[in-house]
Amino acid sequence: MREDNRLKILLRRNDMTQQEFADWFYVSRDTAWKVLNGQRRLKADEIIEICRRFRYMVDKKYKASR
Repeated sequence: MREDNRLKILLRRNDMTQQEFADWFYVSRDTAWKVLNGQRRLKADEIIEICRRFRYMVDKKYKASR
């Protein structure tokens, strides 16, 4: 199963809309649409910001840990 399909299934299971996804991960709605449709991946700085939001510590090698 493709990764973008897994993400769409995950959103459906959690009753989350594209706008809620964008708000939750601090990305624009356009970026959320592209990510959900497999046209774009999140950049490293966006992933780091998500990790910080969920209080994951990010070390210099970009490995997340609690």
